[in-house]
Amino acid sequence: MINAMWRQLARERQIWLRLVLGYLFLVTVPPWVESTFWPVSGPLHITEVTETPEGVRIKGWAVKYRSDCDFLAPEWWLGERDGRAVRVAARFDDKPQIRPAGRMEFEALVVGLTKDQLDDSYSDVRHACHGRIGDRAFLWATRSKFWN
Repeated sequence: MINAMWRQLARERQIWLRLVLGYLFLVTVPPWVESTFWPVSGPLHITEVTETPEGVRIKGWAVKYRSDCDFLAPEWWLGERDGRAVRVAARFDDKPQIRPAGRMEFEALVVGLTKDQLDDSYSDVRHACHGRIGDRAFLWATRSKFWN
């Protein structure tokens, strides 16, 4: 009876291990693959930077590759993409709009940095391409490298 109990525990441990590994695979691999090979947006091309009390106000443009994704938020960091960094406040003050694929113009991207710090920063934009629940992506957020 004890041997049967140990065999049952071993089988259940294998089942749980497979479930956990499968979950981790589904949570990490598809978002990385999609963000790397099918980003929603291309890089930001800055045309004008103005200092404000909140930081800098950026005018520029980027190309949107996919029109089937809902915009979630910009994320901006001071530091290196593959090194140490600190999160910085960033938001679009442009009029809200649903943008089709193609060139997107931005008049009012506000980032909590100085002009001098802008070159030492990087940014991603997040989109919900598989549905969303409120302001969150249903499955995962697709990240696109936006700046640096």
